[in-house]
Amino acid sequence: MSAFGSIWWPWGAAAIGWSVISFVIGIFRTKKRSQDVAPLAQELGFRFVPWIGPEAAPRFATALFQKDPGATCKNLMTGSYAGLDVQVFDYSCTTGSVQNSTSTVQTVAVYSQNTDLPTFALAPKNLADKILAALQHQNVELDCPPGVSLHYAVHGSEKERIRPWFDGRRIRFIESLDRSKGWHIEGAGKTLVLYRYARRVKPAELRDFLQETSSIAQSFLEGATAATSAR
Repeated sequence: MSAFGSIWWPWGAAAIGWSVISFVIGIFRTKKRSQDVAPLAQELGFRFVPWIGPEAAPRFATALFQKDPGATCKNLMTGSYAGLDVQVFDYSCTTGSVQNSTSTVQTVAVYSQNTDLPTFALAPKNLADKILAALQHQNVELDCPPGVSLHYAVHGSEKERIRPWFDGRRIRFIESLDRSKGWHIEGAGKTLVLYRYARRVKPAELRDFLQETSSIAQSFLEGATAATSAR
């Protein structure tokens, strides 16, 4: 072995060893999270699936689910909560090139109601570029009520449907949300998606996550069914 090889061999072995250790730790943490989530799903009467591959992962028409066809879904809970059909899961996706990619995992709540939402994505203005690229930065200017300055960006191609949907009541409700949490809200057809960018909810906090997101969904969807049936 050359002197150069003698110098670098221990570093290479250490790097490989650390990779193996990290991989094993990752498997352990993933299994432990599923073991912690499963009892909550049972308590709520939800169906629970620990892992779903890309070919069977939930696919919706909103921006988040257009980013990565190879995205995976873990710890899927499916059931009914606060009068709405809901799916809650950890959604892992990767964006960018092979040389410069970004992977994110976020816990997502997907609520369903018999309505016809325009396809839109709402995000805090400081985070909008991270998630709204799938909508080609089609910014929608909304008519805010007097004294209200919207701290969120709304994007979507159906501008003539999106503007009236975001009426004064909904804009005031959005502004009342806790800005420190950075909520993302996406809609399309019967689906309303809520999550915090790159935030995975701890198992012990999933019930609170359900309560908070269902409350947001109920307020956000208020009047939606009646409006749809009148069209």
